[in-house]
Amino acid sequence: MSQTFVVVGVAAAVKVVVVVVVVVVVVVVVVVVVVVVVAAAAIVEVVKEAVVMIVVVLLLVAVVSAVSVGGLRKVWINCFSKAVTTCVVVGNRTRDRQITSPTR
Repeated sequence: MSQTFVVVGVAAAVKVVVVVVVVVVVVVVVVVVVVVVVAAAAIVEVVKEAVVMIVVVLLLVAVVSAVSVGGLRKVWINCFSKAVTTCVVVGNRTRDRQITSPTR
């Protein structure tokens, strides 16, 4: 009779251990999946920002290259370096024009 109780007790203990192990494995798997999903989202965000920055840099390089063709680079540098005066581009030359009130 006492052997039956021991067997039932061992079987119950094994069931409890199996349930605990299954619960721990499920929790670990869920945590790993959440961490992987969050990390993937962060990586996607970083890659997206990097792609945007690369596109912006390429556009700036394209604009500077297009402006530098035909000797216009000096004109652009002069225009941007003279912030107080108004820059008027005439051909490949720049002239500074003062902003004055209209004459009578």
